[in-house]
Amino acid sequence: MEITSKHCRRAFISALLLPLLIVATVGVRPARAGGKMAIIVHKDNGVAAMTIEEVKAHFLKKKGGWTGGDKIRPADQGPGAIRSGFLSKVLAMSAEDFDRYWIELKYVSAESPPKGAGDSAGVLQFVASNKGGIGYVDAALAAGAADKVKVVLTVDY
Repeated sequence: MEITSKHCRRAFISALLLPLLIVATVGVRPARAGGKMAIIVHKDNGVAAMTIEEVKAHFLKKKGGWTGGDKIRPADQGPGAIRSGFLSKVLAMSAEDFDRYWIELKYVSAESPPKGAGDSAGVLQFVASNKGGIGYVDAALAAGAADKVKVVLTVDY
C-alpha cells in the first residue's frame, strides 16, 4: 500500500479529532437518577404527611381543595431526572400520559395544568408563596427550607 498525502492528512485529522471527541463526551453526563425527592406543601397547610395516593389525587386535582378550604395549586418542573421520577414513582404516568391527562381535563372541566416552575428552586418558591401549593423538589433543597415549606412525603427516584 502506498502512503499518500491523502492518507497522511486523514490520519492527522483523525489523530486530532479523536482526543477532542473523547474530551467532549467525557463531560456529558446522563441525568442523575437515584436521588431523593420531597413532596412539599405550604408551611401553613394543615396536612402533616401524605401517601403517594393522596399526593397523586391532589396533584392531578382529583380533590376539590385542601381540608382547610384552600384551592390546590400544584407546581411542575421542566424535563429532568426528578420530574421523570415524580411522574413514574408518584403519578405512575409517562410524560405523554401526563400531558394527555391535562389536555382532557382542561377540555372537560376547564382545569389548568400545574404551574410550570422550571426547577426545584422555582417549585419551592411557588409553593412557599401559595397557601394551596404542592410540588416536588430535591430533598436536600427542601431540608434547607423548613421555614417556608413542609415536607409531607419523601420518595426515592
